[in-house]
Amino acid sequence: MKNNFLRLTLSLLVMTAILLSIQYTVGSVIQVNLYYSVVQIYLFHFSLAFITCSLLMYFSSLDKSKAGFVFVACSLLKMLATVIFMLPMMMRLKVDMFANVMMILIPYLIYLGFETVYVYKLLNKN
Repeated sequence: MKNNFLRLTLSLLVMTAILLSIQYTVGSVIQVNLYYSVVQIYLFHFSLAFITCSLLMYFSSLDKSKAGFVFVACSLLKMLATVIFMLPMMMRLKVDMFANVMMILIPYLIYLGFETVYVYKLLNKN
């Protein structure tokens, strides 16, 4: 389990670094005024994905049949956390709202895809 945890952490860190550099480059080319910095956005998404995958790993080691329910519950909580994270921005910003929302939702969907692949591999493991 320790090996899996280190592999999870490393893969999340590498994915975060790649996505952070891509979004930082795109954001500097497009010249969008962001409410949250790119680092804050990715720190938020990395934290949620790390917690979700860690919980999935823990509960699948106890009982694999419950891992799907843990994934659904964590996904719902992650969605709620993302809405709460975006709420101050949505209440204050009048300009560049679409660009700011997309700069948060696109990484959200990429991390959700990562978690989905992770839970699929976890459940189909011998």
